[in-house]
Amino acid sequence: MNLSSPTNDDRKKLLDSSDCAQMVRLCSELHLQCRTYLAIIRASSPSDDDFYENAQSETDVVYTLKKLHTLLESGFSARIKYLYSIASDYDFGSLRANGIRSFLIITMRCCAVLLTYLRQMSSYSISKWSGITHRSVISYVNCLIELNVCLEVLSNSPRFANPLCLFPRSEFVDLPEIGHCDTKRIIRNPLTVIQTANAKFDSKQYLEDLSEFYRLETLSDNIKQEYFYGRCLAFYLCPSAQRILQFLNSLMAGYGNSFLTSKQGIASLVNTVYRSVTSYLSPEDRGKMLAKLTRNSSVQFCKMFWSLAELRVVSEGPNVILPSMAVAHSFKIQTIPLKMLSNNQKKEMNKNLLT
Repeated sequence: MNLSSPTNDDRKKLLDSSDCAQMVRLCSELHLQCRTYLAIIRASSPSDDDFYENAQSETDVVYTLKKLHTLLESGFSARIKYLYSIASDYDFGSLRANGIRSFLIITMRCCAVLLTYLRQMSSYSISKWSGITHRSVISYVNCLIELNVCLEVLSNSPRFANPLCLFPRSEFVDLPEIGHCDTKRIIRNPLTVIQTANAKFDSKQYLEDLSEFYRLETLSDNIKQEYFYGRCLAFYLCPSAQRILQFLNSLMAGYGNSFLTSKQGIASLVNTVYRSVTSYLSPEDRGKMLAKLTRNSSVQFCKMFWSLAELRVVSEGPNVILPSMAVAHSFKIQTIPLKMLSNNQKKEMNKNLLT
């Protein structure tokens, strides 16, 4: 009896099923460890002098872990399972790679780091708990909460897009249908798709979908970026990549402070160096500054900051901090033909687009 070999789709589904089970198990362990830590706090005697010395830190971390406990009991694992079930629909050909998978991997890594910290905290007496560990736990819990917002937006995105499409339909964003994930076929007449959608604009279902779309849009706009730029910066990358990103982001925070305060000349240089060092030593302040810059700064700031790369002292900096970078995985993205109609719609121009 000859058994046919599994197809690439079958292999991807098996791998997705394995990754999903691992992720759900990780969430269960994190949930258990969170409850264990909270039980240790409740069992601690209020008369313990060491407990009072760390009272404020305990209050902050306990409040944060209660938020984590609530998150893990609010359908977090179910959302993970759903995203793994649809992730393969948006892969680029045979590659297991797309934005949904990236967020799932980052979330898994965040849970793993957080679980490691909680295990460390549960292994020692209260007097040996480190303030740095507490701040790290608070940072990673806040980061996981924001990642959950991203996962919520992703899990609802297919509702507003055409099958196998990466972008919302035109009636939600007032843009033409130009993005499509299916590389095997091309929409010959995009106007037909838009005209068909226009017929639904006055329906009750459309109004409900539009309201939900705006809600998700507001959620994504209100994501607290400072948690990703602070103590959790690049936690999902290898240590060699983390160091170079910490250097660049600390420099950006220092330069951004000088830019916002309109300092010039030697005063700007001194302030930039000083603020870069303090940003490196204080991840929370760095995160707040970078979030402020990314939300409020003009394009002029970007031009002035990246022009610093022309300075020799800056261009040689990464070679000193990071002589070599570890590569975890590499792959080549295929080129696909892109067909575009000419203005008179009588000729087709074939071009190779590197996606």
